[in-house]
Amino acid sequence: MARKRLIALVERLTPHERRFLKTYLQRLKPEFLPYLEALLNKKNIDLRPNEWAYLERWLLRLLLWYRMPLHRHPNIYELQSAVYIWRDKQLFHYAAKDLWKLFTKAQEIQEWVKAYEFARELINIAQFLPSSVELPKNIARFLRYERWKQLFLRLSFYLQKLYHHYGFVFNKQQLTYFQQLLKRLKMPPDTPDVYTLVQYYNICGMLYTFIGDYQGALKAYRSNLALLQSKDFYGIRHQVILNSHINCCNACLHLRDWEGFAKHFQVVMDNIFSQGTPSFVWSALYSILLVALCQHRSYPIFQQMVTLAERWVNKLKLSAHLSYKEELLAALAIAYYCLSKHTKALRYCYWMLENQERRKDLLYIMHLLRIIISYEEKDYRLLTHCLRSVYYLILRQKRKGELETLLLWFFKGPFRKQRLETQDWQKALEQLSHLKANYPHYSFILSFFPLIPWLKAQYHGTKMDAYLPTLPSQLKAVFSEFIERAKHFYG
Repeated sequence: MARKRLIALVERLTPHERRFLKTYLQRLKPEFLPYLEALLNKKNIDLRPNEWAYLERWLLRLLLWYRMPLHRHPNIYELQSAVYIWRDKQLFHYAAKDLWKLFTKAQEIQEWVKAYEFARELINIAQFLPSSVELPKNIARFLRYERWKQLFLRLSFYLQKLYHHYGFVFNKQQLTYFQQLLKRLKMPPDTPDVYTLVQYYNICGMLYTFIGDYQGALKAYRSNLALLQSKDFYGIRHQVILNSHINCCNACLHLRDWEGFAKHFQVVMDNIFSQGTPSFVWSALYSILLVALCQHRSYPIFQQMVTLAERWVNKLKLSAHLSYKEELLAALAIAYYCLSKHTKALRYCYWMLENQERRKDLLYIMHLLRIIISYEEKDYRLLTHCLRSVYYLILRQKRKGELETLLLWFFKGPFRKQRLETQDWQKALEQLSHLKANYPHYSFILSFFPLIPWLKAQYHGTKMDAYLPTLPSQLKAVFSEFIERAKHFYG
């Protein structure tokens, strides 16, 4: 191997470098001069492997002296210049070795920015290495981990982009892609760094959530929590743990696991009132709390929680995370509707509908809420306008799934009669029950707004509260404690 590297190096020498090497080899190591002459004339020479390696080290050292005559001792600047030499001569193997030395040296002196730059350059140079080149084991392991990290980073960015655009409304082709991706996605080999494993569990949790498998999502997020609590995670460990607990709360909410919800929420509540908690964590927490309370009868706690959430919305900065801010505004609109405050509900509803580039599932929910309010208020002129706008909104979608098909029937048929008959309510209930049972990925929309209890109330001619369960004792205790601590925190 040293013989091949040495021959490749000699072939790329300039006339000045050849003259320099001959001069200094004659002074320092005259016994190596015949070997250099033979290599320059492309003649065969017979040397043992250790002699080839020794000759290679001497030629490399002399080349560095030729480029930097004042720096005779290896330091970080000399190695950095050597990297440029090897890269210019397209000897990427030498460049990778020297970059690895620079990376380890920067880590020793705790220059993390430099270490990051050297790692990125090492990854870029490794792309030009032919498959026949064997790197040292430590460099090969580092590059393998970095490739996994880059893969998970790009995949996470792609899934978040899909989530910000579609929410939880995906067609069959996208769901099939998510399921195939889950089957192919495997744990990285060996034991990579903590950051890569955290990305892996987060991606698994997102994919399970997209396909409606909240049991798998809860398992992935809890594995992430166990990993974060067992190892040190530099920089944003506190924020990542809080985010994982909130994701666990969301999964427990859809699974109706109130004991698990209270357990994770208690951990969040014990940490969220400390200084430095990001705004998107607060927004995500308030949206989950409001959705949980919309599904139960709990008027005093509900009213106090809505007041706190509205105070937080008024304090939100423009830099708040967009998706969580949208979800919180939609949750506030539904919460005010459940409290029979239709004016405030419509105000938040119109805030959401001002921008048609928001999440698709939240837009559907807001259109549905506006139609329901106009139907209950018997404002048939507004109802006709709302039906027409949402009807054309769904028709403009290139790919319509089962939810869009049901909404088209729902808006085109029954609501246009201005007074729904008993068989219309019954058919709508049957179709929604079928949708909830056979398409679990729509469970977010069906739980974000209590549509099925509302249809039952309309079918029987009663209020929606009669079909909502009472708030479990575990949730009542932690919610009351959160309200008291939030009041004290806000002053």
